[in-house]
Amino acid sequence: MRHRYGGVSLPASVAANPIDDNQVRNLRIKQQIAKRIAADIPEAATVSLGVGSTIELVAQALIHHQSLRVLTNNLSVASALSGNSGIEVIVSGGQYRHKDHDVVGQEVTNFFSSFITDFGIISTGSMDLQNGLMDHDIREAEVSRAIIANTRTRMPGGSSQQMDYELTLQGSFVQVR
Repeated sequence: MRHRYGGVSLPASVAANPIDDNQVRNLRIKQQIAKRIAADIPEAATVSLGVGSTIELVAQALIHHQSLRVLTNNLSVASALSGNSGIEVIVSGGQYRHKDHDVVGQEVTNFFSSFITDFGIISTGSMDLQNGLMDHDIREAEVSRAIIANTRTRMPGGSSQQMDYELTLQGSFVQVR
């Protein structure tokens, strides 16, 4: 964060688009998913956007909407939407994670629990037929649970590539339900 007269702003390096082919697994598939999700979001909707590269791509796909209210804990999402003054962006407080450009913690869970939105869009570390949506980090799972519990329409930003993905990973997953 950079202090300036009247507030703070993100440094230019953070505001730049962090998504490229080298950083995101299955970028083209995720871009297609993001475009489909954005196409299903009507004007004047309220939208909760969680964390992850797919969610950042959804934000980029939403940039041409004329009137939205977006709640997020993802600073890359806020940055992606900042070019459209017709999109109101509300960002939660919390513990900043440098690598992920987002905030996590109880403040974020409380933030998403304080609103009922039309659409809640979350990404996931894995999808499993028995356990449903799974994630690598308990804090991300808690944020996703809060979004799911407080939205009218739930939209997971995932692909069949993530089905049973946990079998190939070392480490544990946390159930999102």
